Amino acid sequence: MASKRPGQFQSGIAAVVILAAASIAVMLFLGVQAASRFNATEDSWLKYNNQTRNVSGSLNALQRHLGYGGFIHNFKNFVLRRDPVYLERMEKSAFAALGEIAALKFVLLSAEEQGLLNDVEATIEDYLAKEKETIRLYQELSVSELDKLVRVDDRAALVALEKLQGLNEIRSFQQEKIAQASFNDAMSTLKQGSFVVVLILAGASGMILLLIRTARVNARLNASHAYVEQLYNESPNALVSVDQGGRIFQINRQAERLLGYSVDELSGRTVHSLIPERFDDDRQTLIQRLTFDLENFASDDYSMQLAARHHDGHEVQVHLRIRIVIGTARTFFLLALLDITEIAELHEELRIAQQNAEAASEAKSRFLTSMSHEIRTPLNGILGMLQLIDRKAVTPDIAQKLSIAKESGLFLLTLINQVLDFARIEAGQITISKERFSLPAMMNAMESMFRIRAEMKGLEFRGNVIGENGAFLYGDFDHIRQILFNLIGNAVKFTETGSVDLVARSQMLHDGKICRISFEVSDTGPGIPVEDIDKIFEEFKQTDVGIRHGGGTGLGLNISKRIADAIGAELSVESEVGVGTMFRLSVDTEIAKNQQVIDEIVKDADIPQLRVLVAEDNDINQMITKAMLERDGHTVTIAQDGEIAVNLVRNAPDAYDVILMDVQMPNMDGVQATVSIRQFARNVEKLPIIGLTANAFQDQKDEYLSAGMQFVLTKPLEITDLRNALGRFAPVPSPVQTTGNPARATSTAVPLTTAAGSNGTDRHIDREILETLKASIQPERLLTLHDDACKQSTALIEALKNSAGSIDEKSRIAHELTGMLGNFGLKLARLETEKFGASIHEGTASPGSLKKLENLLETSWRILEQELKTPYPSRS
Repeated sequence: MASKRPGQFQSGIAAVVILAAASIAVMLFLGVQAASRFNATEDSWLKYNNQTRNVSGSLNALQRHLGYGGFIHNFKNFVLRRDPVYLERMEKSAFAALGEIAALKFVLLSAEEQGLLNDVEATIEDYLAKEKETIRLYQELSVSELDKLVRVDDRAALVALEKLQGLNEIRSFQQEKIAQASFNDAMSTLKQGSFVVVLILAGASGMILLLIRTARVNARLNASHAYVEQLYNESPNALVSVDQGGRIFQINRQAERLLGYSVDELSGRTVHSLIPERFDDDRQTLIQRLTFDLENFASDDYSMQLAARHHDGHEVQVHLRIRIVIGTARTFFLLALLDITEIAELHEELRIAQQNAEAASEAKSRFLTSMSHEIRTPLNGILGMLQLIDRKAVTPDIAQKLSIAKESGLFLLTLINQVLDFARIEAGQITISKERFSLPAMMNAMESMFRIRAEMKGLEFRGNVIGENGAFLYGDFDHIRQILFNLIGNAVKFTETGSVDLVARSQMLHDGKICRISFEVSDTGPGIPVEDIDKIFEEFKQTDVGIRHGGGTGLGLNISKRIADAIGAELSVESEVGVGTMFRLSVDTEIAKNQQVIDEIVKDADIPQLRVLVAEDNDINQMITKAMLERDGHTVTIAQDGEIAVNLVRNAPDAYDVILMDVQMPNMDGVQATVSIRQFARNVEKLPIIGLTANAFQDQKDEYLSAGMQFVLTKPLEITDLRNALGRFAPVPSPVQTTGNPARATSTAVPLTTAAGSNGTDRHIDREILETLKASIQPERLLTLHDDACKQSTALIEALKNSAGSIDEKSRIAHELTGMLGNFGLKLARLETEKFGASIHEGTASPGSLKKLENLLETSWRILEQELKTPYPSRS
């Protein structure tokens, strides 16, 4: 045993030495690992602290530029207060903000952060882009109009800044977590080596050094934690930290200023208790969002706008963003609140201003509609009496005065229509209505109407059509004519010497499917100064020349420009002072296919004597309407209101052929009466109802038609309009039985193509119009219309032969003959008649050309009669 002890001792010493050596080796290894981790943690914190401080400072500066007192605030103050000082502040703040963004882009390199910085930069550039527009228009436009024009949606920028602040704060929390883990790992290593510290002095010395380093790192960690707390408290956003139960455990100083509470007052309170009770929906939404479920984790964050109750009781409008923060010690909700009270108040002011403007516009439309009815009612009496007076029974002096009175009444009616057109356009109620028309016929009508007015002032009036014009066109005829009326009327009105010219240039486009017409109205008037060119299309604007010539409403050109824009046309002007002015209207129309209108045929045909029930409460209108009807041989019954009219029709439903129904009457108005009558008199062909109204708006007329009326006439009534309306619905007389005309009953049907090929009628007849006539009118009735038209054509030719007739009278006759031929589809005769009418104006018409036209008419009427006698194809 003894001999063994030295060896055992030596073995023990060797074992101790070996263990000591192993311990030293292990301690050295652990020390190196711990030192490496401590160094990495220290370097990471140094880099993080520098970067975080720079990013936080830049974001805070950028938040100040975007927030209260920044460029957005100054821009909106400029829109409201129109003080240029705010623009200077805006530019200074905006360029400073752009500088901060450029610096941040070199630091924040992730795709998300770069995208958020781009959103903020885009908003700033949008505001700078709107600055020039604002400077140019802020003196001319109202606050509401200027706000609409330069409004920029800055919500994306605000959200982006909130997200950048959140990402910076999260990075801070994550870095803290990483550093804490590193520190814990190092501490664990040290603990593992602490077991051998008591055995090895060298290891103890190393551990002391490592502990010194650990204390240093821990101090830096505490400093970083304090810095994170500083970031939290000094954030420009109001921040509220909420636990998983929805209770507040921390707020920053900005939240204290925004809500008026201290952290002690809010600690432990539920966050939804800050929302006023009347916003229960917002409360429930917030409670629902403050739950740790998969949806909240997946949705990243959530935002909403709500009202928060301040400590003193007033409400603060805030934009709330919720983000889930997963920390080392706890997981909680971070709520960022942005005060948007000023913005919300501004939006509310703009909303109220817009509502007031819309209410004023609606009140204006109602007033104009009411005034239209009130003014048109006495005007109906004036113009109606002037139409009923037989001019042949008075002296020429009285006849001239009556003519002046009628022209004055019509001018007053034109002013009323202009005001109503302006109101309708302002309300967006302009209706585009297309119809078939002839360009030469339109030009002839314009020339006939304005030539006399021009010659009365000693002016020469010339009209000309250049280009392809033989085809019928399909477009908004009424609005085109309305614009031309205004342009030609102004040209004649403001021109004292020289001439007025109307030129229409037509050009086929798109393989002949579209016809572009360029109307040019030029005069030799005083011209328009350059500084007034841009003003003449503005509402209620007149030049000095216009004022000196009596002016008007100042709406004519404005209405024409707006109508042109609405129908897709272009209205422009060229003028030179002392030389004259030219207005150009360019409009595209379709080439008409099968939209033949037969109203003119009905107007020219004889209207049988009708039994007419007139429902009208105004005594003057009763007398005027009754006189017009009795003058044409009709039997008239008067009903004082709609209720009386309903009772008369109910008691004797077969006693009347047509009803003229005034819309506005006491007891029961015309619309109610129409609805009542249609309940027991449903056959509109047997008893049509024609509305009479002073309301000129199309939507009102549509309402009357939908109530059961078949047509609407606008007061004051024109005899020709009344006759045309009655002709639409007059019952077709039974065909007269004749003898000695077996051909009409026994002729053999010949296909139109064969007939055309055998006798060449296509040169004379428009097949589309002929087919439309045959499809619309009974054969016997159409032959009767043909015979009447043929006789009327002969009478008109005889009138043209009368050398004593004036040029104006002969032009009117040629125009009437042209329209009648066009309605019957006699295209060759119509074109030759148009040429003859033009030769009358040019002074080149001769008896020889008139004789040639007469022979052509005889041939055309004979060919048409043969076509009409051909039996109609079966209508299955």
